[in-house]
Amino acid sequence: FFFQAEDGIRDFCLSRGLGDVYKRQDMYNGVWLESGFEGLTSQAFDKRFTDFMKSCVEEKRRSVWCKIPIGKSELIPFVVKHGFTFHHAETDFVMLTKWLAEGQSMLPSYVTHQVGVGGLVIREETKDILVIKEKTSEFAHLWKLPGGMVDNRESISEAARREVFEETGVETEFLSIVAFRDRERFRFEHSDIYFVALLKPKHSKIVPCALEVAESMWMPIEDFAKESLMPAQKRISDLTLFILRRVLEPGLSIKQEMGTFSFTPENFESIYQGKISKDTFYTANLFRNL
Repeated sequence: FFFQAEDGIRDFCLSRGLGDVYKRQDMYNGVWLESGFEGLTSQAFDKRFTDFMKSCVEEKRRSVWCKIPIGKSELIPFVVKHGFTFHHAETDFVMLTKWLAEGQSMLPSYVTHQVGVGGLVIREETKDILVIKEKTSEFAHLWKLPGGMVDNRESISEAARREVFEETGVETEFLSIVAFRDRERFRFEHSDIYFVALLKPKHSKIVPCALEVAESMWMPIEDFAKESLMPAQKRISDLTLFILRRVLEPGLSIKQEMGTFSFTPENFESIYQGKISKDTFYTANLFRNL
């Protein structure tokens, strides 16, 4: 076993011939059992895991997280027999957990939301926006904003620029978040949050993705408003009309004027469980200007 953190369990494991063990303890007095099962037979794992669980009880640990790699999936039944339940899985591992403290488990559930983003790309000089029609979708007949799912460890701004470029070939500058939608019980029965990111195009040439996009074009804002039939899309079209009449027609700058009404990012670093994290905080500029 390989853990990450303090010496107490390390010494305990060494005394039982488990080899060079390194484990992680979280801020809630839980223990995370990670990779390093290579070379262990199922029988050896069963014996050592039983001893390990006894040590966790003796030390009054509140919880145990056990990450089993897909290559050692035959070990899962030996973990389950100790009362562990499945928490989540990725393509190359499964995570199991057990609550050891008294009372109902306080362990957090896995991902509760999936996050998507749409790129609202507006050309100020021609007062039009970038739209696409998807190749394979039940709404393939409708024009929509380019966009898609935010990848793991990707920020909203990065995802917006990436998705727009992948689908249309247009490179953009991220300006702000102008709207978002929260939908209950979407894919896999999880909630879905969809952000609308205001982007400034760096050029106008469209190179649509052959695999995903049937059509792509720069559409006049007022035409897009007429095309919008779905409720969420109608709200986006209302937003584009607002930008047209409040900003573009008077000849103002989107980047400057929309700062009053939207959410712009601030980047800073924070520390979580001993690791430095890159955070992006979005604040309504209306409050900043009060």
